[in-house]
Amino acid sequence: RGLFVMAHPGSHPDARPGLEPAIAHDRRVTWIIHGQAVHSNWTRIGDLERLLDRHPNLYYTLDIIESLPEFFALMKRLDPRSGGDFLRTMNRDFDLLLERMVSTWKGAIERHPDRFLWGTDMALPHWHWHASVMDKIMEFSRAFIGRLEPGAAEQYAYRNAERLLGECRYAADVPVPIDVRPGSFPNTI
Repeated sequence: RGLFVMAHPGSHPDARPGLEPAIAHDRRVTWIIHGQAVHSNWTRIGDLERLLDRHPNLYYTLDIIESLPEFFALMKRLDPRSGGDFLRTMNRDFDLLLERMVSTWKGAIERHPDRFLWGTDMALPHWHWHASVMDKIMEFSRAFIGRLEPGAAEQYAYRNAERLLGECRYAADVPVPIDVRPGSFPNTI
């Protein structure tokens, strides 16, 4: 019916063995997965690439939280003061983390440019939603996307999502009918 399955297969240790048979069961179902458990760890991205090679109905969202072990350790802290730790680490190690992100993910995205989606998987802890944290995540994401080959960057940043989900329209672009005085004609203001 055009719906997708969004899964975090690493959330439960016994879920991963059933992932591939579920994806293969009906190729008309589009799967979007993410999480470091999918690719076993951050140095074995080949596991994920082999899944993508075998299943054309599979997509992967890559977000800052589960992209590198450094981010995972920082972003999963529940203490409200952890937002400050995140910002200090990002300000101090931005270039180093960007180089690690590029060396870890650039090749996989460029080899599968039509299968990766940029994302932000943010929920808890609440400090994820502070404007300064979100600004830093966007700054880092843009810097990473800027390091990809232009065609792959465009697909990863938004084209793949548009293809799957439809083109994004802003509220200002969508005409809204207004009936000032229902039942009257013409409508006058």
